[in-house]
Amino acid sequence: MMDITAILHMHAELSLTAVFILMFLLDLFLPAPQRHWLRPMACILLTIQLLANLWPEEVTLFGGMYHSTPMVSVLKSILTIGTILVFLQADTWLKREDTRHKQGEFYILTLSTLLGMYFMVSAGHFLLFFLGLELATVPMACLVAFDKYKGHSAEAGAKFILSALFSSGIFLYGISMIYGTAGTLYFEDIPAGLTGTPLQVLALVFFFSGLAFKLSLVPFHLWTADTYQGAPTTVSAYLSVISKGAAAFALMIILMKVFGPMTEQWSEILCIIIVATITIANLFAIRQNNLKRFMAFSSISQAGYIMLAVLAGTPQGMASLVYYIVVYIAANLAVFGVINTIEQHTHGKIEREDYFVNDSGFLIFYIAALICGSLFNIDRNLLLRATVKLLPVAVISLSMGILLSGIMGIILGEGFWGGILYIGVPMTSGGMTAGTVPLSAMYSQALGVEAADVLTRMAPATVLGNCVAIIFGGLLNNFGKKHPETTGNGVLVNDGKTVKKTPPLKPTFASLCTGMIIAFAFYQIGAILHRFVPVIPTYAWMIIAVVLVKGTGIMSEELEDAAREWGQFAIKSWTAAALAGIGFTLIDLNTILKTLTPLYLITVVLIVGIITFTASVLGKLVGFFPLESAIAAGMCTTNMGGSGNVAVLSSAHRMELLPFAQIVTRSCGALMLTIGGILVQMVG
Repeated sequence: MMDITAILHMHAELSLTAVFILMFLLDLFLPAPQRHWLRPMACILLTIQLLANLWPEEVTLFGGMYHSTPMVSVLKSILTIGTILVFLQADTWLKREDTRHKQGEFYILTLSTLLGMYFMVSAGHFLLFFLGLELATVPMACLVAFDKYKGHSAEAGAKFILSALFSSGIFLYGISMIYGTAGTLYFEDIPAGLTGTPLQVLALVFFFSGLAFKLSLVPFHLWTADTYQGAPTTVSAYLSVISKGAAAFALMIILMKVFGPMTEQWSEILCIIIVATITIANLFAIRQNNLKRFMAFSSISQAGYIMLAVLAGTPQGMASLVYYIVVYIAANLAVFGVINTIEQHTHGKIEREDYFVNDSGFLIFYIAALICGSLFNIDRNLLLRATVKLLPVAVISLSMGILLSGIMGIILGEGFWGGILYIGVPMTSGGMTAGTVPLSAMYSQALGVEAADVLTRMAPATVLGNCVAIIFGGLLNNFGKKHPETTGNGVLVNDGKTVKKTPPLKPTFASLCTGMIIAFAFYQIGAILHRFVPVIPTYAWMIIAVVLVKGTGIMSEELEDAAREWGQFAIKSWTAAALAGIGFTLIDLNTILKTLTPLYLITVVLIVGIITFTASVLGKLVGFFPLESAIAAGMCTTNMGGSGNVAVLSSAHRMELLPFAQIVTRSCGALMLTIGGILVQMVG
């Protein structure tokens, strides 16, 4: 007769069940004003449960149906820590008006799935394994559809539960074959009955296919991207790391303990699936615009890497799998935490462009670092002298380009004013977001046409102008190497004075953190001032603030050095990523190809060329190096704002000119917006 008291040795499961019951009672009896205590209590109770199970022991119960080892106990602790982190990340989301009343349900459902995973990894019998698998799966379907009022969430829940039912059916069919051929479902007893018969191979295939659905291995991954996209971000994070980690560990245990005599068969299958999973998932990830779908394919790819440890089939492989799961949980939860935070503060924006070019995007962070680093790296007297001369050079050069665009407009059939309005002005208006889009709205209002039609007509000039400027930057860099007398190698003013070179510093963690805070502070100053005076862009205000601080010398040298080091760190570490992002998000090849004709391309090249040439000649006359003047006062007027400046200066290897480029781009962009708005009213 079974001793019922044996259940008391299931310490982890019992303590987690106690946490579940306490959270259920709290959710049931806590009054509405006190429900904000649910999250702290959930985290505290789980932490106590974690601490109570820090001393693992080997336990075998119910004839081997339940088997827990020290390694299994370690994995349970890791899953618990991951769940606590998920609870912490869910705070902002659960405080929303639409989810506040469902906080208790979220914690209870999540704890239910965690309990199921505990049983999965401790199972010594296929029946207990299946019960744990379903206990982890069914509540997860509720979590995926938690925001049921949203179409995507409801659809994700439906797809998840249908996929789960299908995979469970396959899994059950597989273990029924195992029972039919081996005569038992105990993991310890099955290997003795395995002889590698075709039916047993089929049973292995069915079992593996059922669990491969849970792990999202190719070709069983088709539900994953839609589910991750539709589910709340916090749930996607939990599904990506906690659920996958438990399933991977359980699969490894079963393959090693149960199907050890058939290692040759499952190793071949696993090798093919691993290669397909890693390759296909990474290829599809590149094509994703939605970041949750991107992370879905990333998790599929990571499942392939996790399976490499399973393929080893050794204790060392098991240890490496657990270590990989720890790192994977930490990294993925960090990424999903960032996505969740920004999503909650940007009204659900999770598209790639939203993260790269919006007010909270990486590009903003990067350019802010470059502006502060570059400006604080310039001698204050030089900065003030150069700016006074630079803007007149840029405006005159710009005027020559605008005049040429009108002339070329006649040749293209657009007319003189059409060439200026739809080619010259968009090319020099400061980029797509800050220039062409507002211009399209102005033109639409004045002409009584759709803004989208106007934008389609102007966008090619903006994009092509930027591309040509990037090419010109590379050509001028090569020209400067052959004719060194024309260039200051990043120094703008050619007044015969030796520019004091700031000695390189050894960056420390403290100095980099200080520099980051300084850059962020100046960007916030620019953003605040932009709210009060929206005519002047955020970057322009930021530049003004930094120039004032630099010119007055009110900031200590130590802080200036920190800002400079942070800017240099950004250039060395992130420029490649920034350029890749600019290419993916801001350059629309389809738009270019639709409008690209030989004559149109020649027009754009000539306009950029005349602006560049004029800027170099005028720059030499006012005391600039011709090549630097051509870049800062010329080509930086024909690009896509801050991102365009980064691309042009990077191709020209003149990142030191970024402050001057930003001043020119923002000033001339505002001027062209004004001129474009006036002209379209006058000429129609």
